[in-house]
Amino acid sequence: MSVEMPAKKQTKTGGRALKRSRELGAYILAGGITTAVSYILYGGLLELSCPYLVANGLAWIGAVLAAYGMNRGFVFRSHNQIGKEFAEFVSLRLLTLAAETVLLWLFVDQLHIHPIAAKLLVSIVTVLGNYGLCKYKIFQKGE
Repeated sequence: MSVEMPAKKQTKTGGRALKRSRELGAYILAGGITTAVSYILYGGLLELSCPYLVANGLAWIGAVLAAYGMNRGFVFRSHNQIGKEFAEFVSLRLLTLAAETVLLWLFVDQLHIHPIAAKLLVSIVTVLGNYGLCKYKIFQKGE
């Protein structure tokens, strides 16, 4: 005689925790790819003797395009209206570009840190800022 135990029902809280950990893992992966895009463009432009702030601005454009696609489809699985969402994404990312530009200037011109090392340090601030902006301002779901 076998006794079947009822399958454990996933609690609402457990489901949210699982969703949050999947989302965070996806964000870290997408962020790593976006960061790679940014650094490859930034480093390549520096090698071409592009001024570091110009190189950073151009790398930012490439990174924002990559980030939006991955955040929309893979991380937050958004179904919001693309045009409005993209405009909001770019607008809020401009805030982190401004912070990144000021910090790069401070580290490179004032503290004489190598531009690549400075970008690594600045990335800590921008990654945290970008996650918060994406999670709580751009890719919100109507729950």
